[in-house]
Amino acid sequence: MLGAFTIIKNEAHWVGFSMLAAMKAGVQSFVYFDGNSTDGTKEIIEYIRYKYGVRADLCLGADPKDLQDDYVEVFNACLKEVKAEHAFFLHPDMICSGKFVPSRGALAHWTEMKSFAGNPFGPIHQFTQGRTDRWKNIMANKL
Repeated sequence: MLGAFTIIKNEAHWVGFSMLAAMKAGVQSFVYFDGNSTDGTKEIIEYIRYKYGVRADLCLGADPKDLQDDYVEVFNACLKEVKAEHAFFLHPDMICSGKFVPSRGALAHWTEMKSFAGNPFGPIHQFTQGRTDRWKNIMANKL
């Protein structure tokens, strides 16, 4: 089973697309740590969870106070909640565009990915360098 975990705050304009594309690519379990969203992010996750019967755990009030120090603690707590054989961090603005492909004896996987920034009601930027077309940090959760 493949799981994704995400730290979110006010990602309503991306989270639904990200979640549905990841489901299509093979993710069966999601964990979201929400930092007190006020824009409908939680409601979108809950709607998709119930509509499609996907496992999506939503932990509320996970707002890192200090993005440098507290973020690591929230990130690790979020990862510990993933109940899947393989897990990866899925940015809410990353859209899976292919199936997950195992490599190295299924210890790690990669997938094709499109990564964006911006607001759908304004300018949107697609990344073409850095985290662009392949996301390979999908590891066996026991690691």
